[in-house]
Amino acid sequence: MEISGQQFVSPPTEIPVSQDANITLRKTLHNNGPSGPVDVDISTAASTPASCTATASPANPTSANLPVSTDVIIDEVWTIRCSNPSASQFGFNNSITISTSYLSDPNPTNNTAYSSLTVNVIP
Repeated sequence: MEISGQQFVSPPTEIPVSQDANITLRKTLHNNGPSGPVDVDISTAASTPASCTATASPANPTSANLPVSTDVIIDEVWTIRCSNPSASQFGFNNSITISTSYLSDPNPTNNTAYSSLTVNVIP
């Protein structure tokens, strides 16, 4: 299993102070075999500047089923908000773990991804 790609979809470069902005983080999950399909749990976390928040949508997927040799695209929606004008950097950590009880991952080092997004918070 691996997170073979992670990127933002049309991220904003500016957001108004004290207003919500939705961002989409797209992950590509891949089962490179030899077993499958495999169920995985998806974990996400965000880091924000002190005057900002990042809230994950309750509808974001927390699990996925990965057939062998098939990319599975997962979109996460986050709402970001900042209370002070500044250049603000957000960090997003993602990981997957196998939840199929009889399987283990021979290479768990590629099961994490990190992406950062800097937005200009304007008055």
